[in-house]
Amino acid sequence: MKPSFVLDCSVILSWCFRDEQNNYAMSVLDRLESETAIAPWFCPIEFCNVLLGAERKGRVTHDEVSNIIDYVARMGILLDKGIFLWNSVNLLQIARKFALTSYDAVYLELATRLRLPLATLDDKMLSAAKAGGVGIYSPQ
Repeated sequence: MKPSFVLDCSVILSWCFRDEQNNYAMSVLDRLESETAIAPWFCPIEFCNVLLGAERKGRVTHDEVSNIIDYVARMGILLDKGIFLWNSVNLLQIARKFALTSYDAVYLELATRLRLPLATLDDKMLSAAKAGGVGIYSPQ
């Protein structure tokens, strides 16, 4: 399965919290029925960390977290293992150039390396993608 776009964790999380859902994120979700997304290898860790924080704050229950993880796991999102942080000069250059965290820079590096558009709800990543010549995924 060849991926059509790089999927940022911000979009995935928006599917999971009703108060964060928006038309863009829900359209991306709909496109997963006919297209394949790819995310960095650590995306499930990032995702689980946010869910754990939401659980600790009482925003979701333990059972809801388990259901959310099962739901997202069934989507068939591919995970890229192509960047290794021990040799990541390019990653650091991207992070520095666009004032991104190293985590966010990985999404931009992945989109650049695979020549795929990026699906994100993060304004800083949107600006960096545009400035870096990375397309923004349009789920229409």
